[in-house]
Amino acid sequence: MPETFTVPVQFPVEWPWRHETISTVFDSGDVQTRAKWTRPRRKFSLRWEAATEQERADVEQFFNRMRGRASSFTWTPPIPVGPPGLGVGLSSVTSGALAQRTYYVVTTWTTANGETIGGTRQSIVVPINKVLRVTSPSFPVNVTGLKVYANTVSGDEEFQATIATSGGTWTEPDTGLIAGVNPPTANGATETLTVHFAQDEFAPTWIAPKVYRMSVDVEELFT
Repeated sequence: MPETFTVPVQFPVEWPWRHETISTVFDSGDVQTRAKWTRPRRKFSLRWEAATEQERADVEQFFNRMRGRASSFTWTPPIPVGPPGLGVGLSSVTSGALAQRTYYVVTTWTTANGETIGGTRQSIVVPINKVLRVTSPSFPVNVTGLKVYANTVSGDEEFQATIATSGGTWTEPDTGLIAGVNPPTANGATETLTVHFAQDEFAPTWIAPKVYRMSVDVEELFT
């Protein structure tokens, strides 16, 4: 089992998303581009502006145990996964015998560690003799599911189902919506990543007795 990096990080934390593109230039002058990776890779820049003696020692010893870039480890960033946006699709399909109604729908992402807050609220008029269908967009990295909350009352959306497949769908039963809990009010959808240090040198700066400034970059690995 890999070790886990648990030293609390001070703000700010930067995390650029990186893609790798392969370009092929043909004799005709045409250029073909294609993605080298199936998903982006993140690199996190961790900073401590006023680290304690213990924090400096903890980072330094962990860095040396990993031998710089040589070994991988797990780390949970302090930034949770953001909630779903407008990519969630709402539609209706013929089924059942319910009257026309207006539904308000909120969705959340789930990860192995928790659930986001509700994303952008959407509404749809479902005609008579039809039921609601919700289509998930492609799951972001480390997302395990899309939870669907719906109701005829805006702001009181209740849990209906979890779509467990990227791009999958959920269809309302012919009997209508069910009673359930409301979406979370706090974002608990953190993600645990496999990473390694992006450099072989760690150089803390002594700025006052028992106070240090230090920084280190960690890069996400594909597993």
